[in-house]
Amino acid sequence: MKKTTLYKLMIVLLLLMNSVLLVFVFKQNGPMHPPHKRKSILSIVTNFTPKTKQKIAVLEQMHFKQKDALMNESSRLHRELFQQLNQPTSTFNADSIIALIAENHRKNEQLTFDYFIKIGTFCSAEQKNKLQHLIHGAFNRMQGKQPHPPGK
Repeated sequence: MKKTTLYKLMIVLLLLMNSVLLVFVFKQNGPMHPPHKRKSILSIVTNFTPKTKQKIAVLEQMHFKQKDALMNESSRLHRELFQQLNQPTSTFNADSIIALIAENHRKNEQLTFDYFIKIGTFCSAEQKNKLQHLIHGAFNRMQGKQPHPPGK
């Protein structure tokens, strides 16, 4: 009888400790996927005329609106793809959904490339160097590398 009570007490203590641990982990780390804060090109590449700043701000706003739409579509397609796992294999159309995901990704990359080409038309040689550093820094972060300061 005493062993049963001891085991019950140990189980309750373990559950309590796990609950406290989870609370600390979630409070310390915050949300699992914090929202990404976008920096404006204007905050990184500076010394534009007010008129050029306005043009770039409009370009940036249109770019992110289009990019957000493509990213939302990508999320929808990925959800649709993985919902196929619950379907019988006879109705499984993963190849067509994967092709749509690939096309969506291509559009996203083309949109980003065109955006930087347009931004580059407003830049001086020094500003283009900063823009190139920004782009390469993004590549390095995607690969998990630390970005280097400009000019190095």
